[in-house]
Amino acid sequence: MCRKEVPMRFLKLRSDKRWCVTVAILIGLTAIMALGPFSSQALAAPKDIVTMGMWSSPGNSMLPHFYHLGYARAIYRLVFDSLLEWDEKSNIVPKMAESYEISKDGKTYRLKIRKDAYWHDGKPVISKDVEFTIKCLSDPDYSFMDFNLVAGIAGAKARKEGKTPELAGFKIIDDKTFEVSTEGVFAPMLDSFTELHIIPYHILKDTPVKELVNSPFAANPTVGCGPYKFTKYATDQYIEFSRFDRYYLGKPKIERVFIRIVSPDTAIAQLERGELDLVLGQGLGDIPNIEIDRLKRVPSLDVQTATGPFTQGLMLVCSQEKTKDLRVRKAIAHAIDTPGIVNKILMGGGVVTAIPRAAGYPFYNHKLKPYEYSPDKARRLLSEVNWNKEAPFRLVVPTGNKERTQWATVAQQNLIEIGIKAELRQMDIATMIKVLSKSPEEIDAFFVGFINYMDPYMYFQRRFHTEGIPAGNLMYYSNPEMDKLIDASATTIQKEERAKLFDRIQEILYDELPVVPLACPTSTIAVNKRVKGVRHSILHLTRNIYEWEIQ
Repeated sequence: MCRKEVPMRFLKLRSDKRWCVTVAILIGLTAIMALGPFSSQALAAPKDIVTMGMWSSPGNSMLPHFYHLGYARAIYRLVFDSLLEWDEKSNIVPKMAESYEISKDGKTYRLKIRKDAYWHDGKPVISKDVEFTIKCLSDPDYSFMDFNLVAGIAGAKARKEGKTPELAGFKIIDDKTFEVSTEGVFAPMLDSFTELHIIPYHILKDTPVKELVNSPFAANPTVGCGPYKFTKYATDQYIEFSRFDRYYLGKPKIERVFIRIVSPDTAIAQLERGELDLVLGQGLGDIPNIEIDRLKRVPSLDVQTATGPFTQGLMLVCSQEKTKDLRVRKAIAHAIDTPGIVNKILMGGGVVTAIPRAAGYPFYNHKLKPYEYSPDKARRLLSEVNWNKEAPFRLVVPTGNKERTQWATVAQQNLIEIGIKAELRQMDIATMIKVLSKSPEEIDAFFVGFINYMDPYMYFQRRFHTEGIPAGNLMYYSNPEMDKLIDASATTIQKEERAKLFDRIQEILYDELPVVPLACPTSTIAVNKRVKGVRHSILHLTRNIYEWEIQ
Protein backbone atom coordinates (compact mmCIF):
# COMPACT_ATOMS: atom_id res chain seq x y z
CA MET A 1 0.00 0.00 0.00
CA CYS A 2 2.88 2.38 0.72
CA ARG A 3 4.13 2.07 -2.86
CA LYS A 4 0.74 2.96 -4.28
CA GLU A 5 -0.37 5.77 -2.01
CA VAL A 6 2.67 7.68 -0.74
CA PRO A 7 4.20 8.76 -4.08
CA MET A 8 0.84 10.11 -5.32
CA ARG A 9 0.51 12.28 -2.27
CA PHE A 10 4.11 13.54 -2.49
CA LEU A 11 4.20 14.41 -6.17
CA LYS A 12 2.84 17.90 -5.59
CA LEU A 13 5.23 18.57 -2.71
CA ARG A 14 8.50 17.80 -4.39
CA SER A 15 8.90 21.33 -5.72
CA ASP A 16 8.95 22.95 -2.32
CA LYS A 17 10.48 22.59 1.11
CA ARG A 18 7.53 20.69 2.50
CA TRP A 19 8.69 17.60 0.65
CA CYS A 20 12.08 17.77 2.38
CA VAL A 21 10.49 18.25 5.78
CA THR A 22 8.13 15.31 5.23
CA VAL A 23 10.96 13.04 4.13
CA ALA A 24 13.03 14.11 7.13
CA ILE A 25 10.17 13.24 9.45
CA LEU A 26 9.74 9.85 7.81
CA ILE A 27 13.47 9.16 8.06
CA GLY A 28 13.37 10.12 11.73
CA LEU A 29 10.44 7.82 12.40
CA THR A 30 12.16 5.00 10.53
CA ALA A 31 15.28 5.46 12.65
CA ILE A 32 13.22 5.34 15.82
CA MET A 33 11.47 2.19 14.65
CA ALA A 34 14.86 0.66 13.92
CA LEU A 35 15.67 0.95 17.62
CA GLY A 36 13.45 -2.08 18.13
CA PRO A 37 11.08 -2.64 21.03
CA PHE A 38 11.85 0.64 22.73
CA SER A 39 10.78 2.88 19.86
CA SER A 40 7.62 3.80 21.77
CA GLN A 41 9.80 4.64 24.73
CA ALA A 42 11.72 7.13 22.63
CA LEU A 43 8.49 8.89 21.66
CA ALA A 44 6.77 8.85 25.06
CA ALA A 45 7.12 11.53 27.69
CA PRO A 46 10.01 10.69 30.05
CA LYS A 47 7.68 10.61 33.04
CA ASP A 48 5.64 7.79 31.54
CA ILE A 49 8.24 4.99 31.48
CA VAL A 50 10.86 3.37 33.69
CA THR A 51 13.30 0.85 32.25
CA MET A 52 15.05 -1.72 34.44
CA GLY A 53 17.74 -4.27 33.64
CA MET A 54 18.30 -7.87 34.64
CA TRP A 55 20.87 -10.38 33.47
CA SER A 56 18.90 -13.33 32.16
CA SER A 57 15.64 -14.56 30.70
CA PRO A 58 12.65 -15.36 32.96
CA GLY A 59 12.02 -18.54 30.97
CA ASN A 60 8.77 -19.67 29.42
CA SER A 61 6.68 -19.45 32.60
CA MET A 62 6.18 -16.31 34.64
CA LEU A 63 3.38 -17.72 36.77
CA PRO A 64 4.04 -17.64 40.54
CA HIS A 65 4.83 -21.06 42.02
CA PHE A 66 5.10 -22.57 38.51
CA TYR A 67 8.41 -21.37 37.11
CA HIS A 68 11.83 -22.86 36.40
CA LEU A 69 14.10 -19.81 36.52
CA GLY A 70 14.58 -17.41 39.41
CA TYR A 71 14.47 -14.43 37.06
CA ALA A 72 10.74 -15.05 36.70
CA ARG A 73 10.39 -13.50 40.17
CA ALA A 74 11.07 -10.07 38.69
CA ILE A 75 7.99 -10.44 36.50
CA TYR A 76 5.43 -12.04 38.77
CA ARG A 77 6.19 -9.67 41.65
CA LEU A 78 4.89 -6.82 39.48
CA VAL A 79 1.83 -8.70 38.31
CA PHE A 80 0.69 -10.87 41.26
CA ASP A 81 0.52 -9.78 44.91
CA SER A 82 0.80 -11.61 48.20
CA LEU A 83 -1.56 -11.24 51.16
CA LEU A 84 1.12 -10.11 53.61
CA GLU A 85 4.61 -8.67 53.30
CA TRP A 86 7.74 -7.89 55.31
CA ASP A 87 8.25 -4.19 56.04
CA GLU A 88 11.51 -2.28 56.41
CA LYS A 89 11.63 -3.02 60.15
CA SER A 90 11.36 -6.80 59.64
CA ASN A 91 7.70 -6.96 60.66
CA ILE A 92 5.05 -8.93 58.78
CA VAL A 93 2.25 -6.54 57.82
CA PRO A 94 -0.93 -6.69 55.67
CA LYS A 95 -0.66 -6.14 51.94
CA MET A 96 -3.55 -7.45 49.81
CA ALA A 97 -5.11 -8.61 53.06
CA GLU A 98 -6.47 -5.69 55.03
CA SER A 99 -6.07 -7.55 58.33
CA TYR A 100 -5.25 -10.87 59.93
CA GLU A 101 -5.99 -12.49 63.27
CA ILE A 102 -4.44 -15.51 64.98
CA SER A 103 -6.35 -17.69 67.45
CA LYS A 104 -5.09 -18.08 71.01
CA ASP A 105 -3.83 -21.60 70.35
CA GLY A 106 -1.87 -20.36 67.30
CA LYS A 107 -3.53 -22.81 64.92
CA THR A 108 -6.15 -20.72 63.10
CA TYR A 109 -5.51 -17.64 60.94
CA ARG A 110 -8.36 -15.44 59.77
CA LEU A 111 -7.58 -13.05 56.92
CA LYS A 112 -9.71 -10.40 55.26
CA ILE A 113 -8.93 -9.50 51.65
CA ARG A 114 -9.14 -5.81 50.84
CA LYS A 115 -12.48 -4.79 49.36
CA ASP A 116 -10.67 -2.80 46.66
CA ALA A 117 -8.43 -5.67 45.51
CA TYR A 118 -9.25 -6.53 41.90
CA TRP A 119 -7.90 -8.68 39.11
CA HIS A 120 -6.72 -6.87 36.03
CA ASP A 121 -9.87 -7.91 34.17
CA GLY A 122 -12.02 -6.11 36.76
CA LYS A 123 -13.18 -9.11 38.79
CA PRO A 124 -12.65 -8.93 42.57
CA VAL A 125 -9.96 -10.96 44.30
CA ILE A 126 -11.90 -13.35 46.52
CA SER A 127 -11.35 -16.12 49.04
CA LYS A 128 -11.86 -18.71 46.30
CA ASP A 129 -8.70 -17.42 44.61
CA VAL A 130 -6.68 -18.03 47.77
CA GLU A 131 -8.15 -21.50 48.21
CA PHE A 132 -7.40 -22.29 44.57
CA THR A 133 -3.77 -21.16 44.92
CA ILE A 134 -3.24 -23.30 48.01
CA LYS A 135 -4.94 -26.28 46.38
CA CYS A 136 -2.65 -25.97 43.36
CA LEU A 137 0.43 -26.11 45.62
CA SER A 138 -0.93 -29.13 47.49
CA ASP A 139 -2.02 -31.02 44.37
CA PRO A 140 -0.41 -34.45 43.81
CA ASP A 141 0.80 -33.23 40.40
CA TYR A 142 2.51 -30.12 41.78
CA SER A 143 6.27 -30.56 41.27
CA PHE A 144 7.85 -27.20 42.11
CA MET A 145 9.37 -25.83 45.32
CA ASP A 146 6.49 -24.03 46.98
CA PHE A 147 4.57 -26.84 48.65
CA ASN A 148 6.39 -25.94 51.86
CA LEU A 149 4.48 -22.63 51.89
CA VAL A 150 1.28 -24.55 52.61
CA ALA A 151 2.59 -27.82 54.08
CA GLY A 152 1.44 -26.92 57.59
CA ILE A 153 -2.20 -26.38 56.62
CA ALA A 154 -4.50 -29.14 57.87
CA GLY A 155 -5.07 -31.67 55.12
CA ALA A 156 -2.39 -30.28 52.78
CA LYS A 157 -0.06 -33.26 53.13
CA ALA A 158 -2.91 -35.76 52.74
CA ARG A 159 -4.03 -33.91 49.63
CA LYS A 160 -0.48 -33.82 48.23
CA GLU A 161 -0.20 -37.58 48.77
CA GLY A 162 -3.44 -38.12 46.85
CA LYS A 163 -5.39 -39.39 49.86
CA THR A 164 -8.13 -36.78 49.54
CA PRO A 165 -9.15 -34.05 47.09
CA GLU A 166 -10.31 -31.84 49.97
CA LEU A 167 -8.34 -29.26 51.93
CA ALA A 168 -9.58 -29.58 55.48
CA GLY A 169 -7.72 -26.56 56.79
CA PHE A 170 -9.27 -23.96 54.52
CA LYS A 171 -12.66 -22.41 55.25
CA ILE A 172 -14.35 -19.68 53.23
CA ILE A 173 -16.29 -17.32 55.52
CA ASP A 174 -17.39 -14.99 52.71
CA ASP A 175 -15.98 -13.67 49.45
CA LYS A 176 -13.46 -11.51 51.26
CA THR A 177 -12.83 -13.50 54.45
CA PHE A 178 -11.29 -16.93 54.98
CA GLU A 179 -9.70 -19.04 57.69
CA VAL A 180 -6.65 -21.29 57.50
CA SER A 181 -6.16 -23.94 60.18
CA THR A 182 -2.90 -25.82 60.68
CA GLU A 183 -2.31 -29.45 61.68
CA GLY A 184 -0.55 -28.20 64.79
CA VAL A 185 1.52 -25.12 65.39
CA PHE A 186 3.13 -24.06 62.10
CA ALA A 187 5.57 -21.29 62.98
CA PRO A 188 6.30 -20.05 59.42
CA MET A 189 2.62 -19.67 58.44
CA LEU A 190 2.65 -15.87 58.40
CA ASP A 191 5.90 -15.86 56.46
CA SER A 192 4.24 -18.23 53.98
CA PHE A 193 1.57 -15.61 53.32
CA THR A 194 4.32 -13.15 52.32
CA GLU A 195 5.50 -15.57 49.61
CA LEU A 196 2.10 -16.91 48.54
CA HIS A 197 1.30 -14.92 45.40
CA ILE A 198 -2.37 -15.40 44.58
CA ILE A 199 -3.35 -16.67 41.12
CA PRO A 200 -6.81 -16.30 39.50
CA TYR A 201 -9.32 -19.11 40.00
CA HIS A 202 -11.67 -17.83 37.32
CA ILE A 203 -8.92 -17.94 34.68
CA LEU A 204 -7.11 -21.16 35.60
CA LYS A 205 -9.76 -23.36 37.22
CA ASP A 206 -10.09 -25.62 34.17
CA THR A 207 -6.34 -26.11 33.62
CA PRO A 208 -4.88 -29.25 35.24
CA VAL A 209 -2.10 -28.45 37.71
CA LYS A 210 0.44 -30.54 35.79
CA GLU A 211 -0.24 -28.40 32.69
CA LEU A 212 -0.08 -24.97 34.32
CA VAL A 213 3.66 -24.42 33.81
CA ASN A 214 3.32 -24.95 30.06
CA SER A 215 -0.05 -23.24 29.70
CA PRO A 216 -0.54 -20.18 27.47
CA PHE A 217 -1.36 -18.16 30.59
CA ALA A 218 1.99 -18.99 32.25
CA ALA A 219 3.79 -17.50 29.25
CA ASN A 220 1.36 -14.60 28.94
CA PRO A 221 -0.03 -13.83 32.44
CA THR A 222 -2.28 -10.94 31.46
CA VAL A 223 -4.62 -11.16 34.47
CA GLY A 224 -2.92 -10.48 37.77
CA CYS A 225 -3.68 -8.44 40.87
CA GLY A 226 -0.47 -6.43 41.28
CA PRO A 227 0.40 -2.83 40.43
CA TYR A 228 1.28 -3.60 36.80
CA LYS A 229 -0.37 -5.57 34.01
CA PHE A 230 1.72 -7.91 31.90
CA THR A 231 1.71 -6.63 28.32
CA LYS A 232 4.33 -8.45 26.31
CA TYR A 233 7.41 -10.66 26.46
CA ALA A 234 9.81 -10.37 23.53
CA THR A 235 11.82 -13.53 24.10
CA ASP A 236 15.28 -12.89 25.55
CA GLN A 237 14.90 -9.14 24.88
CA TYR A 238 12.44 -7.40 27.19
CA ILE A 239 9.20 -7.62 29.16
CA GLU A 240 6.68 -4.80 28.98
CA PHE A 241 4.09 -3.83 31.61
CA SER A 242 1.37 -1.20 31.87
CA ARG A 243 0.03 0.20 35.11
CA PHE A 244 -3.16 -1.07 36.71
CA ASP A 245 -5.22 2.04 37.42
CA ARG A 246 -7.44 0.27 40.02
CA TYR A 247 -4.55 -1.01 42.12
CA TYR A 248 -5.67 -1.14 45.73
CA LEU A 249 -2.65 0.73 47.10
CA GLY A 250 -3.17 3.56 44.64
CA LYS A 251 -2.75 4.13 40.93
CA PRO A 252 0.96 3.69 40.10
CA LYS A 253 2.59 6.99 39.21
CA ILE A 254 4.58 5.56 36.30
CA GLU A 255 2.49 4.46 33.34
CA ARG A 256 4.71 1.79 31.79
CA VAL A 257 7.58 -0.43 32.89
CA PHE A 258 10.13 -2.29 30.82
CA ILE A 259 12.55 -4.94 32.06
CA ARG A 260 15.37 -5.39 29.59
CA ILE A 261 17.43 -8.58 29.49
CA VAL A 262 20.98 -7.33 29.16
CA SER A 263 24.51 -8.33 30.05
CA PRO A 264 26.22 -6.46 32.91
CA ASP A 265 28.56 -4.72 30.48
CA THR A 266 25.68 -3.53 28.30
CA ALA A 267 23.70 -2.41 31.35
CA ILE A 268 26.59 -0.30 32.64
CA ALA A 269 26.98 1.45 29.28
CA GLN A 270 23.22 2.06 29.06
CA LEU A 271 23.10 3.41 32.63
CA GLU A 272 25.85 5.87 31.76
CA ARG A 273 24.00 7.02 28.64
CA GLY A 274 20.66 7.29 30.42
CA GLU A 275 19.08 4.54 28.32
CA LEU A 276 18.50 2.34 31.37
CA ASP A 277 17.04 3.76 34.59
CA LEU A 278 18.19 1.09 37.02
CA VAL A 279 19.13 -2.54 37.53
CA LEU A 280 17.10 -4.85 39.77
CA GLY A 281 19.83 -6.04 42.15
CA GLN A 282 19.40 -8.92 44.62
CA GLY A 283 20.78 -11.53 42.26
CA LEU A 284 18.63 -10.43 39.31
CA GLY A 285 20.90 -7.62 38.17
CA ASP A 286 23.74 -6.47 40.42
CA ILE A 287 26.47 -4.05 39.43
CA PRO A 288 29.79 -5.95 39.31
CA ASN A 289 31.92 -4.69 42.17
CA ILE A 290 34.76 -3.74 39.86
CA GLU A 291 32.42 -1.25 38.13
CA ILE A 292 30.96 0.44 41.22
CA ASP A 293 33.46 3.32 41.38
CA ARG A 294 33.00 3.92 37.67
CA LEU A 295 29.24 4.41 38.12
CA LYS A 296 29.69 6.51 41.26
CA ARG A 297 31.43 9.06 39.06
CA VAL A 298 28.36 9.44 36.84
CA PRO A 299 26.48 12.54 38.14
CA SER A 300 23.06 11.27 37.02
CA LEU A 301 23.28 7.99 38.97
CA ASP A 302 22.58 7.10 42.60
CA VAL A 303 24.57 3.99 43.57
CA GLN A 304 23.03 1.99 46.45
CA THR A 305 24.48 -1.05 48.25
CA ALA A 306 22.57 -3.44 50.51
CA THR A 307 22.99 -6.82 52.15
CA GLY A 308 22.64 -9.51 49.52
CA PRO A 309 20.02 -12.28 49.84
CA PHE A 310 22.10 -14.87 48.03
CA THR A 311 24.60 -17.41 49.29
CA GLN A 312 26.94 -18.24 46.45
CA GLY A 313 28.53 -21.65 46.59
CA LEU A 314 29.79 -24.78 44.89
CA MET A 315 26.92 -27.23 45.16
CA LEU A 316 28.10 -30.85 45.25
CA VAL A 317 25.93 -33.55 43.72
CA CYS A 318 25.90 -35.88 46.71
CA SER A 319 24.60 -38.88 44.79
CA GLN A 320 27.89 -39.08 42.89
CA GLU A 321 30.45 -41.62 44.11
CA LYS A 322 33.18 -38.99 43.74
CA THR A 323 31.67 -36.75 46.41
CA LYS A 324 30.32 -39.33 48.88
CA ASP A 325 33.49 -39.44 50.98
CA LEU A 326 33.49 -36.53 53.43
CA ARG A 327 37.26 -36.15 53.08
CA VAL A 328 36.81 -35.28 49.40
CA ARG A 329 34.26 -32.60 50.24
CA LYS A 330 36.56 -31.17 52.93
CA ALA A 331 39.47 -31.20 50.50
CA ILE A 332 37.43 -29.11 48.07
CA ALA A 333 36.50 -26.68 50.86
CA HIS A 334 40.15 -26.22 51.88
CA ALA A 335 41.28 -25.93 48.24
CA ILE A 336 39.19 -22.94 47.17
CA ASP A 337 40.63 -19.51 47.89
CA THR A 338 37.42 -17.90 49.15
CA PRO A 339 39.18 -14.89 50.76
CA GLY A 340 40.85 -14.22 47.43
CA ILE A 341 37.51 -14.45 45.62
CA VAL A 342 35.94 -11.88 47.96
CA ASN A 343 38.93 -9.52 47.94
CA LYS A 344 39.94 -9.70 44.29
CA ILE A 345 36.81 -10.54 42.30
CA LEU A 346 34.19 -8.97 44.56
CA MET A 347 36.58 -6.14 45.48
CA GLY A 348 35.65 -6.64 49.14
CA GLY A 349 31.93 -6.45 48.36
CA GLY A 350 30.84 -9.44 50.37
CA VAL A 351 31.82 -11.82 53.15
CA VAL A 352 33.12 -15.37 53.27
CA THR A 353 30.47 -17.52 54.95
CA ALA A 354 30.92 -20.75 56.87
CA ILE A 355 27.56 -22.15 55.86
CA PRO A 356 25.13 -21.68 52.95
CA ARG A 357 23.02 -19.07 54.72
CA ALA A 358 23.21 -15.33 54.05
CA ALA A 359 24.95 -13.65 56.96
CA GLY A 360 22.50 -10.72 57.13
CA TYR A 361 19.44 -12.90 57.74
CA PRO A 362 17.89 -14.01 61.06
CA PHE A 363 19.24 -17.08 62.88
CA TYR A 364 22.65 -17.11 61.17
CA ASN A 365 25.07 -19.19 63.28
CA HIS A 366 28.01 -16.85 63.86
CA LYS A 367 29.88 -19.45 65.94
CA LEU A 368 30.88 -21.34 62.81
CA LYS A 369 34.01 -20.15 61.04
CA PRO A 370 34.82 -20.63 57.34
CA TYR A 371 37.08 -23.48 56.32
CA GLU A 372 40.70 -22.39 56.13
CA TYR A 373 42.18 -21.94 52.69
CA SER A 374 44.92 -24.57 52.81
CA PRO A 375 45.97 -26.43 49.64
CA ASP A 376 48.30 -28.61 51.75
CA LYS A 377 45.41 -29.85 53.91
CA ALA A 378 43.40 -30.47 50.77
CA ARG A 379 46.16 -32.58 49.20
CA ARG A 380 46.57 -34.64 52.39
CA LEU A 381 42.85 -35.41 52.48
CA LEU A 382 42.85 -36.48 48.83
CA SER A 383 45.87 -38.67 49.51
CA GLU A 384 43.97 -40.42 52.30
CA VAL A 385 41.20 -41.46 49.90
CA ASN A 386 43.59 -42.39 47.06
CA TRP A 387 41.92 -39.88 44.79
CA ASN A 388 42.09 -40.77 41.10
CA LYS A 389 43.81 -37.79 39.53
CA GLU A 390 42.79 -38.88 36.03
CA ALA A 391 39.07 -38.89 36.78
CA PRO A 392 37.41 -35.73 35.43
CA PHE A 393 35.52 -33.62 37.98
CA ARG A 394 32.73 -31.97 35.99
CA LEU A 395 31.86 -28.43 37.06
CA VAL A 396 29.07 -26.30 35.58
CA VAL A 397 28.54 -22.56 35.92
CA PRO A 398 25.44 -20.83 34.52
CA THR A 399 25.90 -18.08 31.96
CA GLY A 400 24.87 -14.49 32.68
CA ASN A 401 26.71 -13.63 35.90
CA LYS A 402 30.16 -12.28 35.04
CA GLU A 403 31.55 -12.39 38.58
CA ARG A 404 30.30 -15.91 39.21
CA THR A 405 32.03 -17.09 36.05
CA GLN A 406 35.23 -15.47 37.27
CA TRP A 407 35.19 -17.16 40.67
CA ALA A 408 34.19 -20.47 39.08
CA THR A 409 37.34 -20.19 36.96
CA VAL A 410 39.40 -19.46 40.08
CA ALA A 411 37.86 -22.42 41.91
CA GLN A 412 38.55 -24.68 38.93
CA GLN A 413 42.22 -23.67 38.98
CA ASN A 414 42.40 -24.17 42.75
CA LEU A 415 41.08 -27.73 42.36
CA ILE A 416 43.53 -28.49 39.55
CA GLU A 417 46.37 -27.33 41.81
CA ILE A 418 45.52 -29.96 44.45
CA GLY A 419 45.24 -32.80 41.95
CA ILE A 420 41.57 -32.76 40.93
CA LYS A 421 41.07 -32.82 37.16
CA ALA A 422 38.43 -30.10 37.22
CA GLU A 423 36.63 -29.39 33.95
CA LEU A 424 34.43 -26.28 33.76
CA ARG A 425 31.48 -25.92 31.41
CA GLN A 426 29.09 -23.02 30.96
CA MET A 427 25.37 -23.67 30.48
CA ASP A 428 22.35 -21.44 30.43
CA ILE A 429 20.63 -21.94 33.76
CA ALA A 430 17.51 -23.57 32.30
CA THR A 431 19.61 -26.29 30.64
CA MET A 432 21.64 -26.83 33.79
CA ILE A 433 18.53 -27.29 35.93
CA LYS A 434 17.06 -29.68 33.37
CA VAL A 435 20.23 -31.80 33.35
CA LEU A 436 20.39 -31.85 37.16
CA SER A 437 16.74 -32.82 37.39
CA LYS A 438 16.77 -35.52 34.70
CA SER A 439 20.39 -36.71 34.48
CA PRO A 440 22.27 -35.65 37.63
CA GLU A 441 24.98 -38.24 36.96
CA GLU A 442 26.30 -35.93 34.21
CA ILE A 443 27.39 -33.21 36.67
CA ASP A 444 29.62 -33.49 39.76
CA ALA A 445 29.19 -29.95 41.11
CA PHE A 446 27.71 -26.63 40.03
CA PHE A 447 28.05 -22.95 40.94
CA VAL A 448 24.83 -21.11 41.83
CA GLY A 449 23.43 -18.72 44.38
CA PHE A 450 20.64 -19.74 46.76
CA ILE A 451 18.20 -16.99 47.69
CA ASN A 452 17.45 -16.86 51.41
CA TYR A 453 14.16 -16.24 53.23
CA MET A 454 13.53 -14.32 56.40
CA ASP A 455 12.24 -17.44 58.12
CA PRO A 456 15.00 -20.08 57.80
CA TYR A 457 12.52 -22.96 57.63
CA MET A 458 11.51 -21.99 54.10
CA TYR A 459 15.12 -21.93 52.95
CA PHE A 460 16.36 -25.08 54.69
CA GLN A 461 13.28 -27.12 53.77
CA ARG A 462 13.55 -26.26 50.07
CA ARG A 463 17.28 -26.78 49.73
CA PHE A 464 18.29 -29.47 52.22
CA HIS A 465 15.24 -31.57 53.10
CA THR A 466 14.86 -34.94 51.39
CA GLU A 467 11.38 -33.86 50.26
CA GLY A 468 13.04 -31.10 48.23
CA ILE A 469 14.74 -33.56 45.85
CA PRO A 470 14.99 -32.61 42.99
CA ALA A 471 12.84 -29.45 42.87
CA GLY A 472 14.96 -27.27 45.16
CA ASN A 473 17.45 -29.80 46.49
CA LEU A 474 19.48 -30.35 43.34
CA MET A 475 22.43 -31.58 45.40
CA TYR A 476 20.42 -34.74 46.14
CA TYR A 477 21.44 -34.31 49.76
CA SER A 478 19.52 -36.47 52.25
CA ASN A 479 20.03 -36.79 56.00
CA PRO A 480 17.26 -38.13 58.30
CA GLU A 481 18.47 -36.03 61.23
CA MET A 482 18.38 -32.92 59.06
CA ASP A 483 14.84 -33.72 57.94
CA LYS A 484 13.67 -34.09 61.56
CA LEU A 485 15.31 -30.84 62.63
CA ILE A 486 13.79 -28.89 59.75
CA ASP A 487 10.36 -30.36 60.46
CA ALA A 488 10.71 -29.52 64.16
CA SER A 489 11.61 -25.90 63.37
CA ALA A 490 8.20 -25.52 61.73
CA THR A 491 6.32 -26.69 64.81
CA THR A 492 8.29 -24.71 67.38
CA ILE A 493 7.15 -21.21 68.30
CA GLN A 494 9.63 -20.13 70.99
CA LYS A 495 12.39 -18.12 69.37
CA GLU A 496 15.09 -19.54 71.66
CA GLU A 497 14.12 -23.13 70.86
CA ARG A 498 13.96 -22.42 67.14
CA ALA A 499 17.41 -20.83 67.35
CA LYS A 500 18.79 -24.07 68.82
CA LEU A 501 17.26 -26.09 66.01
CA PHE A 502 18.59 -23.74 63.34
CA ASP A 503 22.03 -23.75 64.97
CA ARG A 504 22.12 -27.54 64.80
CA ILE A 505 20.94 -27.53 61.17
CA GLN A 506 23.80 -25.19 60.28
CA GLU A 507 26.31 -27.29 62.22
CA ILE A 508 25.34 -30.35 60.16
CA LEU A 509 25.65 -28.39 56.91
CA TYR A 510 29.07 -27.17 58.09
CA ASP A 511 30.23 -30.68 58.97
CA GLU A 512 28.79 -32.56 55.99
CA LEU A 513 29.44 -29.95 53.29
CA PRO A 514 26.79 -30.68 50.65
CA VAL A 515 27.58 -27.10 49.68
CA VAL A 516 31.00 -25.46 49.76
CA PRO A 517 30.13 -21.84 50.62
CA LEU A 518 32.09 -19.30 48.61
CA ALA A 519 30.69 -15.90 49.53
CA CYS A 520 27.67 -13.82 50.39
CA PRO A 521 28.07 -10.86 48.03
CA THR A 522 26.56 -7.49 48.75
CA SER A 523 23.99 -6.24 46.26
CA THR A 524 24.70 -2.97 44.47
CA ILE A 525 22.39 -1.16 42.09
CA ALA A 526 22.55 2.11 40.20
CA VAL A 527 19.44 4.27 39.78
CA ASN A 528 19.01 7.25 37.53
CA LYS A 529 18.29 10.18 39.85
CA ARG A 530 15.21 11.11 37.83
CA VAL A 531 13.50 8.05 39.35
CA LYS A 532 12.37 8.81 42.90
CA GLY A 533 11.28 6.37 45.59
CA VAL A 534 13.63 3.45 44.88
CA ARG A 535 14.90 2.01 48.18
CA HIS A 536 17.44 -0.80 47.99
CA SER A 537 17.48 -3.14 50.98
CA ILE A 538 17.39 -6.82 51.88
CA LEU A 539 13.79 -6.83 50.52
CA HIS A 540 13.02 -7.07 46.81
CA LEU A 541 13.47 -3.80 44.99
CA THR A 542 10.04 -3.34 43.36
CA ARG A 543 8.02 -3.87 46.55
CA ASN A 544 6.91 -0.21 46.44
CA ILE A 545 7.05 0.41 42.68
CA TYR A 546 3.56 1.91 42.74
CA GLU A 547 5.08 4.83 44.71
CA TRP A 548 7.97 5.47 42.34
CA GLU A 549 7.81 8.59 40.23
CA ILE A 550 9.92 10.29 37.60
CA GLN A 551 10.91 13.90 37.98
